[in-house]
Amino acid sequence: MVAMFFFYSGYGICESLKHRSDYAGTFFSRRFLKTLLFFELAVLPMFITALFFPVNYFTGEPFPFKNYFLCWTGWVSIGNNNWFMFAILALYLLSFLCMQIQEGWMWAKMLIPTAMLWLLLYKTHPQQPFWYDTLATFPLGMLFSQIKPSMDSWMRNKGIWWASIISITIAYLGLHHLIGVDKWGIVNCIFCMLIILLSMKIQIGNPILNWLGANAFAIYMLQRLPMNIMSLAGLNQNLLLFIPGSLILTLLLAEGFTRMTGVIDHKLFNRG
Repeated sequence: MVAMFFFYSGYGICESLKHRSDYAGTFFSRRFLKTLLFFELAVLPMFITALFFPVNYFTGEPFPFKNYFLCWTGWVSIGNNNWFMFAILALYLLSFLCMQIQEGWMWAKMLIPTAMLWLLLYKTHPQQPFWYDTLATFPLGMLFSQIKPSMDSWMRNKGIWWASIISITIAYLGLHHLIGVDKWGIVNCIFCMLIILLSMKIQIGNPILNWLGANAFAIYMLQRLPMNIMSLAGLNQNLLLFIPGSLILTLLLAEGFTRMTGVIDHKLFNRG
């Protein structure tokens, strides 16, 4: 899921640069700052909960004092999901910096910054490859934005499409088996291209998936809050109550959070 999110984020940035003349000028505020603000709003209830109950419910140990300060950056956690937000915020910031370079393809300009971010996260989180093994899909999405017209033309030929599907599937399964944990992200990049090829012929969509997509950020950020609160009340001992209770509360919180951020988005960032 993260690989595809990064891929589509990179793709969407380049598509917006193509079709919106003001996109680069508003990117820092409307993409980076807005995402950062919504992240802080999602961390706030976790921060308040951690202040009153300073225990990591997943390990039973108290949070390090520094976490209460660094949690706002996504570098560490106080019970919330964090690594993904640090990575996407860093990628957005690097994208903004690359936009200031007038010459060159966006995907090419992002290669070195993404590699440097990969190296930083690899050095600081060597035993947690999920911090960095999807980063390469971000510039890949930017590259796809450039080659998409030609690729669409090629894939109209059913023979080429089938040959591509079979080849990429074999490459994905083979490398996944041989490499195992792919810290470089090669397997994730192949997986993204497999999904792209499949989506050229297979369309998936319904109101439930659309709602989940619209509320994906809120669900991702807030899912642990009901779990933590119910665990404090001892309800995690009854899985028949804990699992559906956490699910329902998460969906309700997500709907409310998305509505709130929609109002903020409209008021602060002039987006309908």
